[in-house]
Amino acid sequence: MSRATRRISEVMPDDAALFDGEFEMEGEIAVRSRDLGGAGDLRRMEFELRSEGGHASYTVLGREHFYADWGTYDFRRGLVYSARLDQPFVEMHFQLAGSAHAAQS
Repeated sequence: MSRATRRISEVMPDDAALFDGEFEMEGEIAVRSRDLGGAGDLRRMEFELRSEGGHASYTVLGREHFYADWGTYDFRRGLVYSARLDQPFVEMHFQLAGSAHAAQS
């Protein structure tokens, strides 16, 4: 199965400067985004990712250099999903069910 790589900026509104980088997963990736507006410099957006390997639905709230995201992921066992951000970040991951393996490079 082929791997598809997309720029994060491809799925962000033109004026959103929350973050940028790349994400990659197996198969074709379909991404839908919806800007839910915001207050001041805070933006709230919803994203839906679909591929042959699974589905993810999540919300992002933030502004440039600061954001939080939450959502649900339902990927098939053995799927490799990777993301690379183009700026420094601090990450905390909380998982309520299932298993995942994360590697830092």
